[in-house]
Amino acid sequence: MKVGVTIAGRYELRESLGGGRAALFLAHDRHADRSVAVRVFDPAHVAAADLQRYTARITAAAAVDHPAVVVPRVQIGTSESPPFVVSEVLQGQDLADLCAHTRPMPWSRALAIAHACAAGLAALAAGTGAAHCALRPGNVWIGADGRVRILDFGIAELGAPPTRPRQDGTFVEYRAPEQLQGSTGDARSDVFSIGV
Repeated sequence: MKVGVTIAGRYELRESLGGGRAALFLAHDRHADRSVAVRVFDPAHVAAADLQRYTARITAAAAVDHPAVVVPRVQIGTSESPPFVVSEVLQGQDLADLCAHTRPMPWSRALAIAHACAAGLAALAAGTGAAHCALRPGNVWIGADGRVRILDFGIAELGAPPTRPRQDGTFVEYRAPEQLQGSTGDARSDVFSIGV
């Protein structure tokens, strides 16, 4: 998928926002006349069973109404396009960028961010019975208004492999020890990730 393509006759991809197992685009929703974020999955890199589990997870999470939770509200896949999901466009920056440019972060702000994450994860667990299992600074969004939002709930369903340690022995991501040993993790793993 590339910029300029229109998916499902509705979403015109206007700017690439990054990649991974799925390419993220800023798009124009022709029906609603607004900007949206579109995540397009490459079927060659995402197993159908993993995609089904991801879709089920975000379908359940769509019923969770919490200010710190962002999940795709529209899920579409057509025979003419690869699988994709559509969600709102957010203004601000992720926690990784904020930390890189704000050192040291005041303890009261760090505590407020951790509290918002914990509250959002608790709401997701209560509403879906599931944990995030892929929480990291890049999945925590700090809005232009200062609001904390949790992104990429369910992304762990896409079968991301455990993170390997770097040569100096530190871990690249924020996964709990049981996840690094191959377990999918649970709500306790999310608590560990918040602490890190």
